[in-house]
Amino acid sequence: MTTARGGSRTLRQGDSFGMDMRWGVRYATRNEVVALDPDRTIAWRTLAPFPLRLLFTGRTWRYDLVPVEDGTRVTETWDVSTEAPLGRPAVRRLAGYTRRSMEKTLERLETVVADGR
Repeated sequence: MTTARGGSRTLRQGDSFGMDMRWGVRYATRNEVVALDPDRTIAWRTLAPFPLRLLFTGRTWRYDLVPVEDGTRVTETWDVSTEAPLGRPAVRRLAGYTRRSMEKTLERLETVVADGR
């Protein structure tokens, strides 16, 4: 379960926003917008508080939207090359779980958009 915090303001590159997360236990993240092209791309880097940022922080989440004939193709990317070096091996072990979660996210997004038409 993920809930964004920060209000309904329009984000800009460099802005931060929070997310309330749950993966067994509840925790919060701070996220920095690292790429933004309205209606095309948004990417953010997840940042943990100190001292956790020395181990587990920095992976980048990105959504790219491309108009296609029958709608929009959405691509979600999970980039661990920006992760803190000490945390990369552990985070890479989550690749299978992350792929399944990303598939579920894209399915939910498709449902929300289809229901809103």
